[in-house]
Amino acid sequence: MSINKQLDDVAKKELRRQVRKITGMFELVKKKHTALFLGHPVTQAMLGDSDAGLLKGSGSLNSFFGITSGEAQDHINEILKIYGESYVSSAGQAKTSRNIHIYTPSREEIFAATPLSWAKGRSWAEGVEKGFGGLGYFLEGDGSGKFSNSRSGKGIQTKTKLRSGGAEKRRYISLLVNNFYEESEQILNKI
Repeated sequence: MSINKQLDDVAKKELRRQVRKITGMFELVKKKHTALFLGHPVTQAMLGDSDAGLLKGSGSLNSFFGITSGEAQDHINEILKIYGESYVSSAGQAKTSRNIHIYTPSREEIFAATPLSWAKGRSWAEGVEKGFGGLGYFLEGDGSGKFSNSRSGKGIQTKTKLRSGGAEKRRYISLLVNNFYEESEQILNKI
């Protein structure tokens, strides 16, 4: 997602000062929102063995999604890379005006970075937000390896329904990237 603002009729030296100020403020916002992503309960659940309250105690998120701990770490690292690629740029006539552009990640970019390898076109991060079926048929093992043929190595989908109800939906990536965008936009509104 991008934010643009034009600075007009400002001296060259002042333009450079404003761009440095905006960049410094943006780097603080980016650092804050990267920390918010890492500290989010869903991110923590994907890095550990919990359900972040989404599965009602029926297992861990990665085992339910059929993702190994290593795959989950790779996905989190890819999201961190996307966050790290956020930037401020400026362009225009150096003597009279300058367009300031702030780029922050979109939820679509992050959904693309969190694929379910066994379900082409589906994202576990998007599934957290929109919901996902199959929880009633999910059986998580005790870690002894008895489900060695499962994708995650930790759980399987049974043919028999084990429980009623479904997984909870939770705003996750949409909430995080929208807040990042809005706080970045406020930087330009202060100028």
